[in-house]
Formats: sequence, C-alpha cells, structure tokens
Amino acid sequence: MKMKSVLGGVSRLGIQGVLVVVGLAFSSLSADATDFGALSKSIEFTTSGYTGTSTLTDFPVLVRLAAGSPAGFSYSDCASGGGDLRFSDAAGNLIPHEIEKWDADGTSVVWVKVTVEDNETSFTMHYGGDASALAVTAADTWDSDYVGVWHMSEASGDVADATGHGLTAVAMNAADGVQIADANGVFGNGRVNAKSGNTKPCLNVANDDKLDVGNTFTMSAWVKVKSAPTYTTPIFSRRLYWHSTDGWSLELTKNAYPALAVHGADNDTVVSGSLGVELGSWAHVAVVYNGTEATVYVNGEPEATGTIAAAKDNNAGLAFGQAADATGDRYSLFGSLDEYRLLGAVASADWVKAEYDQAGLSFLSNGGVETGDSPSTKKGGVSFYIY
Repeated sequence: MKMKSVLGGVSRLGIQGVLVVVGLAFSSLSADATDFGALSKSIEFTTSGYTGTSTLTDFPVLVRLAAGSPAGFSYSDCASGGGDLRFSDAAGNLIPHEIEKWDADGTSVVWVKVTVEDNETSFTMHYGGDASALAVTAADTWDSDYVGVWHMSEASGDVADATGHGLTAVAMNAADGVQIADANGVFGNGRVNAKSGNTKPCLNVANDDKLDVGNTFTMSAWVKVKSAPTYTTPIFSRRLYWHSTDGWSLELTKNAYPALAVHGADNDTVVSGSLGVELGSWAHVAVVYNGTEATVYVNGEPEATGTIAAAKDNNAGLAFGQAADATGDRYSLFGSLDEYRLLGAVASADWVKAEYDQAGLSFLSNGGVETGDSPSTKKGGVSFYIY
C-alpha cells in the first residue's frame, strides 16, 4: 500500500538552553478508515498485472489462497470456512468479498470488489481474529450492473446466482455423467454440460424481468469444447430457434470448429469469429453489444466487430450450452462451462481483458504476512514528538 506522509511544522525553540523539536506526522488515511485491529494478520495485494489504461470501478478481482501461498499464509490462522477474512481498500475502508470456494486442503477462491486504477492499486486482506463487528455481504461483491453471475462451483444440479438476484440456472435434461462438477475448472469447479451433442442437457435461467437488459449488455463465459460440433451449438442463448426474430446468442458454427457467430433478432445478420483454441482447452469468450454493434472477444482480445439485428428482449430464458429453455433445434455444447456472467452494461476492452487475466497467476502480486497493525488499521491524525 502506498503511504504518503508529511513531516513538517518543525520549530526549534531555545528555552533555558533546552532544544525542543515538535514534529507533526500526517497519515494519508482517512480518520474514518475501518478499524481492523481485532484481526491480527494481514497481506497486501497489488494489481501489478493490470495492463489497461482506464479505471475499472468496482471490478471483481480474484484472490487465490493456499497453504504457503501467499508466502506465510496458513489456513490454521483463519476461522472455519474463512469466516474471519476481511478486505480493505488503499484508504483502509472495508470492501465486499465473496468466498466462492474454501478448501483448507487445497486452493481457495475469493472474489474482492476493487476499484482498479492502474497496476499499482493496492488492497489488503485481514484475518486471524474476531471479525463479527465487520459485517460484509457476499452479493455486494458484484456491482449493481451485474444481472447474474454463475460460478458453476456446485457438485451437481442447479447453479446459484452469486449476485443475490435469485436467477438460478436450473440443470435440465441431466443424465449420468453430465451436469456435474468438472474438477479442472478455471476457478475451482467447472460444470460438465454434455457428453454428446445430440442430447439436450444444459443450464437454463427461467425468464425473468431482470434478463431484459435492453440493447446494451455484456455476456461472458469460459468454455471447454470436447468435440467439434456437427450442428449449430450455443455457448449462451436467449433465442428459441434458429429462425427466431428476437433474443440473442453466441453459437459455435456447425462443421466449422472453431468458428463462432453472434446472432441478434434474426439469423441472417451475424458477427463471425473464431474460438481460436484446440479442442479440450479452456477459452474465455465475451460479447459486448452497444445497441448497434456487437464485439466478440476471445481470451481477452477483440476477435470481430459488426452490426447485428437489434438484440430484442423476449419471454425466453437464458440457457448455457443450449438454446433458450432447451426447446429449440440446437445441439448441446459437448464439453464444460465455467464462470458465466451477464452485465447490463457495455464493458470496456480493458474490463474484458482484465476478466480474462484473472485466470493467470500474474494479475496480483503480494507482500508477506504482517502481524499486528497493518497500514490499513492505522487511523489518520497528528502525532507530536518532543525531543
């Protein structure tokens, strides 16, 4: 954490031969900074791997924890389930976080709401004590523009919406060996969607007014395609049929892997691109729609931009790995899914790239474990020193 301080107001007064020096030390932290004094340990993180030039307001930053990683971190210093974890921004204020996965025998996955200004933005994790006075709500980690966030962390069955909006993704047409956890997900578990393209297992979010994002939105996902599709295969979709005159979708093109296409309210005007990875490899895809143009990003880079017919809202659900409501004539995505997100806003290129970069290990750097008062527990004020 960067700390600015000023040493000033120094006067020297000779009083009966005694030299008196008064030093005034000002901390840059606000006097209203949260008191983390009940938590005995802290680790400072820095977004040193952020490569963008714009500020990402309330961005979900991934923190991975494991025994000895960061150096000196031990699960034995934490409460059960990570219940004493708290985070502060550079000004020392409490910020929200969500523990997606807590694994005292492996790697834990924690999302933290951070405003990333540059590659020197810092925030601090506090733990090791009684955090009951520092209330946090996991759903607050996700900015209000998020319509739904689906981590795919469940072992099987339905997938919860992390935003608190209640948009559960229901496992449909599940059979043996599908709609269960893929232990090799990008962030903890993923979800095995289907093992054959011509069946219709998928995850489906039932129609809800919250899905009516209008003509500006961003949909992103991680997908691992196991077999080249021989029929048009949705990655995500609010379209019921290939000839639908409403909704929107991102689909893999039949008999042309890794080709993909974005559809708006008709099937003729598309933005075409390429998934660009070998079968069996994870890829991050995002569609950013500004009301006229759709831009497809693959692994954090813009792949294609073009005009599509208006992505009209409809009364259909939102399906992952199949057509909306699994009622159409599409095949299911044969492979695995992870971290699906619907944002009711136009994400910047920096935002999409930073989302992709969370999968790597270089977005964050960190210091060692500090014991006692960390910088974020120290209140601003004035100190007087008399010599």
